[in-house]
Amino acid sequence: MAIQTNNLTRFKQALFLLIAFTVFSCGAEKQATSSAKLEATADAHINPLLEEGQLAGAVVRVVKGEEVLFEKPYGYADLEWQVPMVADAVFEIGSVTKQFTAAAILKLVEEGKISLSDDMSTYFPNFDMRGYEVSIRQLLDHTSGIQGYTESPVFGELVFRKLPRDTLVSLMDEAGFQFAPGTAQIYNNTAYFMLGLIIEQLSGTTYENYLDSVFFQPLGMKNTYYCSESKVLPGKSHGYDMGPAGLVHKGYLDHTWPYAAGSICSTAEDLTIWSQALHRDGKVLSEASYREMITPMPLLDGTPQDYALGLMSWTVDGVRIIEHGGGINGFLSDMKYLPEEDIVVVALMNTAAAPGPGSVTRKILLDLVDFEPFEAVALDADPKVFEGTYSGVARGGDITIEVKAEGEKLVVGSGGPSVDTFSYAGNQIWVDPVKGGSDNRLEFISRDGEIEKVLWASGASRNFFQKN
Repeated sequence: MAIQTNNLTRFKQALFLLIAFTVFSCGAEKQATSSAKLEATADAHINPLLEEGQLAGAVVRVVKGEEVLFEKPYGYADLEWQVPMVADAVFEIGSVTKQFTAAAILKLVEEGKISLSDDMSTYFPNFDMRGYEVSIRQLLDHTSGIQGYTESPVFGELVFRKLPRDTLVSLMDEAGFQFAPGTAQIYNNTAYFMLGLIIEQLSGTTYENYLDSVFFQPLGMKNTYYCSESKVLPGKSHGYDMGPAGLVHKGYLDHTWPYAAGSICSTAEDLTIWSQALHRDGKVLSEASYREMITPMPLLDGTPQDYALGLMSWTVDGVRIIEHGGGINGFLSDMKYLPEEDIVVVALMNTAAAPGPGSVTRKILLDLVDFEPFEAVALDADPKVFEGTYSGVARGGDITIEVKAEGEKLVVGSGGPSVDTFSYAGNQIWVDPVKGGSDNRLEFISRDGEIEKVLWASGASRNFFQKN
């Protein structure tokens, strides 16, 4: 979306982008990065976490083409018995599940059983749409506006109970919409829960059986399956959360509820198999369906997105990156694919605690491709023009962002997301990629010479906040 400048001709368009990492196309000599270098990078990040009791265990795997550049297990699969982690350990992968759900919907599209333009009311005729229409695509790219159940107070009551899945649909029906469909993008697990139910309606089998028969078994993903909170499963690592005094057993969560939004278990090797089959080899979807899956569509007002269908898909400094992370009780996961370089990086942790696996996958990518730092330059505008408080709807409810000028820099904080001091680089404001967390961007929008609102772009969310 183009930023409206109107009478603010003295100011450049303010595009604020905090990136998780910055990479640039690598030369032939970079492609031969040694396993020793990758191991040193992973060790430097993971070993201190193990020594400080912030991490139970992890597996990191890096593949380029057919060559496994690096694979290593760290720490323990079971802390009580000091069982060492192994490379083929099974982890709960949380929201990495969403790409399997999206691919399943696209397979059903190929079979003519559903269209991405279908209205969800076709499959949920009793859901009160409040006069809206929500397409299947809008469920897939988090623009439906439906309330997210994991952010709802009622979710705390559901996690311990095994109830019919339509219980959750009824509760979200009562909750209504956060915003008009297509006008914003807020990461939404309810949408993917409902997509799982649609898959079952159209396939005539359970979600887990459909994935197993259509994807996992044909691709040889022998250690990938629907998770269980009660079954004894070979090779499954134990999960841990961070408590006030250190690591504790993960909190209980009945797998009725993560479902198509986050209930798949897998290994680093199986996720590599999936990534290459999906992105490189064309074994999962037709070319047309695959392009749909990795092509983000703008909001109704033209605001661009980076989240496509079950995957983040974007270009950072000329390098295309397709990725998704996941978090669930006791486990964190991160998976990145660079199509031009045919590189897959997977990091899985059996601990739900910061800094998480995304920080190690970013550092590894910096070993594999050239990193081009940005030189900070002064903004040719008075930063005070952006000062103020801005309020709007975000994941989990309403929040307020406060923007303050400190000299030639801005500090942006809020009751929800928060960021460090920015430094300027042309029209963009960057955070040190070594320190940077998830991607964030602020785009200020003006009317009649005054800042009116701000677009906060963070991961799979595009939220508008009005100036107070």
